[in-house]
Amino acid sequence: MIMQIALQLAVALTPDSVSTGPRSLTTPPWYEAAISTGAEIFASRLSAWRVSTASVGYRGKKASHGIEAIVVSRFDRTNYAVAVDEAVQLGKGAYVAARGQFSPRSTVIARSDLSATLYQAVGTGWEVIPSLRIMTFPDVSVRILGVGGGRYTGLWYFSGRTSVAIQKGEQAVATTAQIRRYAADASPNFLNASASIGREVVVLAPGNTELQQTLSASLRGQKLLSHRIGLSIGISYEAINSLPDRRGLTLSSFVRW
Repeated sequence: MIMQIALQLAVALTPDSVSTGPRSLTTPPWYEAAISTGAEIFASRLSAWRVSTASVGYRGKKASHGIEAIVVSRFDRTNYAVAVDEAVQLGKGAYVAARGQFSPRSTVIARSDLSATLYQAVGTGWEVIPSLRIMTFPDVSVRILGVGGGRYTGLWYFSGRTSVAIQKGEQAVATTAQIRRYAADASPNFLNASASIGREVVVLAPGNTELQQTLSASLRGQKLLSHRIGLSIGISYEAINSLPDRRGLTLSSFVRW
């Protein structure tokens, strides 16, 4: 079903005339369709958490647009969601990325998840990254305020972020660090590592959303296998106070035109 959704969305967004020449698909503009599937396995006998997605979008020089279909299985329940992504250049060295995810009947993910992040260049190679996120679950709403910074140097990108989650007057702080290494200038091929520690929003069971102490780490690589087709593989680990530890694997593939 995920593949069928991706193909239908791709056809809907394909322009009437598409160049068949050797146009570069590593620098915008391009269209892209992607599918992914992932599973997180618990250290105990709890059933695995699974996520499958299908998306299609347009990456332009000054704006990007995307739509995504999502299927999530947790606690032996399956939820469906749709998300819309938008990114717009605001001026020299600044752009804003916004995402809205909606799942009105969900029980194990947010029924609405709205976020906006500003990326503002400062000096040479530096950027500041403030963000706001509002998540609405069946039992509670959570606001997450974030501030971070990033640094480009050669083929490397380093970033860090601190976020404060507010739920029913209670506050929780989490910190995330990220390192990315590109294969070459303007290359779509990279290796990305991240780690996070602190208290974050966690769904412990259907209808039970709490701020819990967490520790997580992930590693993801992406490679363009041909002029149009790319592959991404990611592994992850997460420890939460009230749940068994989880180890995850995610496989993604995309095609550009």
